[in-house]
Amino acid sequence: MFGRSRKAEKGPDGHRHETPEQSLARLNQTIGTVSESLKDSLARLERTSPTLQAARVTPTSLPPPTGMPLRNGKAPSAPPSATVKPRNPEHFDLPAEAHQVWNVLLDGNRDWMRGRTPGKGRTPTARKAAAGDHEPLAVIMTCVDARVTPEFIFDVGVGQLVVVRSAGNVSDQLTLASAEFGLRRFGTPLVVVLAHSHCQASAMAAKAAMLEDDPFAAGFGSITSSLRPAYELVIETAHNPAHRPTADEIACAQAQRVVDMLRRGHAIGSHVDKGKVGVIPAYYDVKSGAVRELAKGQVQPTVESGH
Repeated sequence: MFGRSRKAEKGPDGHRHETPEQSLARLNQTIGTVSESLKDSLARLERTSPTLQAARVTPTSLPPPTGMPLRNGKAPSAPPSATVKPRNPEHFDLPAEAHQVWNVLLDGNRDWMRGRTPGKGRTPTARKAAAGDHEPLAVIMTCVDARVTPEFIFDVGVGQLVVVRSAGNVSDQLTLASAEFGLRRFGTPLVVVLAHSHCQASAMAAKAAMLEDDPFAAGFGSITSSLRPAYELVIETAHNPAHRPTADEIACAQAQRVVDMLRRGHAIGSHVDKGKVGVIPAYYDVKSGAVRELAKGQVQPTVESGH
C-alpha cells in the first residue's frame, strides 16, 4: 500500500536485501548521527580551548571584500571588529583612508599569489559599469614590463586602478603629472610606486654604469642615464664604493627616488603634508607573485612567500 514501507525482500542468494527506501532512510539516520556527534565534539573543544573560541568567525569579523570600488572617494570601511594591522615605523606614514586601501590591495595580492583570483571586476557587466563614472582605488606607478600587470597583481577589476608606466619606472614631468591627474581627478588617497624583480631596464642601466658591452642598450641612453642616480644611490646605501648594484637593487632605489619626487612635489607633496594622500614604495617579485612594501630608504629587496 502507498505510504507504507516495504519489508526487505529475499534475493536469489537467499539473503534479505534492503529496498531503496530503506537504504535512504538508513543513510539519513547515519548522517544525522555523525552530524550531531561532530557538533558535540566541536562544542567540547571550544569550551576547553580559548584559542578556538577566539578563532570562531562571525559575519562582523570578516575583512572587507577585495577590489571594492571607492564610493565618493572613500575607501571601503573595515568592520568595527576587524583588526587593522599597525604600520611598521620603518615605513612611510599613511593616512587612515590610504592605509585601508593598501590593505585591500594586499588582500588581493594574497589571492593572486595563491591562485584564488576569480577575475572579479573583469566581467562584461563590470566593463560596462566602468564606462561611466568610476572611482579608482589607487594610482600605481610601475614599469612597462609585460609581467607586471597591477590589475592582476592586486586582483582588482576594470576601472579600479590608475596605472602610470615607464621603462624602469623612469620618472619625468609627464609621469609625475599623470600621477597627479589620477589623484586630483578621481580623489584617490594612495600612490604606490611599484618596483619589480628581473627588470631588464634596470639590468641595462647596471651594464651601462659599469661600462659593460650591451648591444641592446644602443639608442636607450635616455633610460640608462635616467637610472644612473638609482645606481649611485645603491652604492651610497651600501657604504661600499666597490659594490656592484644588481638590477633588483636599482629597481628598488628608483622606486625610492620616485617616492621622494612625489612627496617633495608641490601638488602631491602638499596633500601628503596635509594627511590626505599616502605615497609608498613597494616591490613585486615576478616569480612568487608577492608584493612587499619597502621601508624608507630600502634598496635591497626582501620578498617572502607571504606578507
